[in-house]
Amino acid sequence: MTFDLSFLTQPAATLVAGLVGVAAIAYQTKRGFANLIKSQEHKGALDRDARLHIHELNRIQRLEENAFKAKKISAALIGELDGLYPRHYSLSQSLEADANRTKRDKESKIGFRTQTLEIGKTETPIFDSVINDLGYLHPSIVRDVCFIYAKNSFPFRFAEMQTHEIHIETCENISRYYRDLALEAAALSARLSAVSDGDDDPGPVMIKYDIDSYFGSKGRNEE
Repeated sequence: MTFDLSFLTQPAATLVAGLVGVAAIAYQTKRGFANLIKSQEHKGALDRDARLHIHELNRIQRLEENAFKAKKISAALIGELDGLYPRHYSLSQSLEADANRTKRDKESKIGFRTQTLEIGKTETPIFDSVINDLGYLHPSIVRDVCFIYAKNSFPFRFAEMQTHEIHIETCENISRYYRDLALEAAALSARLSAVSDGDDDPGPVMIKYDIDSYFGSKGRNEE
């Protein structure tokens, strides 16, 4: 765009031309600043999107890593639990056989010799090695693991049982305790297998928490 300034005197024309030039520079500067602001806003939006994308990728990576660790822990515990099941079942059967033998002795009027029944703590090296990493599992599964392993580690000692009746009752109660624990260990193994294999969780294990219910008011151990 051009302007005819011939009707103006030279000083006036110079002034008007200067004003027009300043106005043009101001206009271009304003447009430049506006474009710069838009460019910075666009760059800022891209940076925010990039940060959010990286954050989401990191979150997904952490979830995948945690899921992988949960599978490793589950697989390790499954191996140990599958070994505990036959031990508990065998103990249950052995104690039941002892109770039946004492019943036959009682029926045959065979005198009872004072006995002490003692079952030591079961070592669980795999559980001990992963106990600090149980947080990778679902809280409900952690609860089942901790309760069942606590029951597994409980030692029994009944000293100087002096009658047929006490021996029979004690053997039957502990037999029932280990039979239930074997079933609980098998159920927990199945639940951990779902984690390891990526299958649906079958749900919490039905655990008998009240150990005193096996022995009544007599208590669990005698010194």
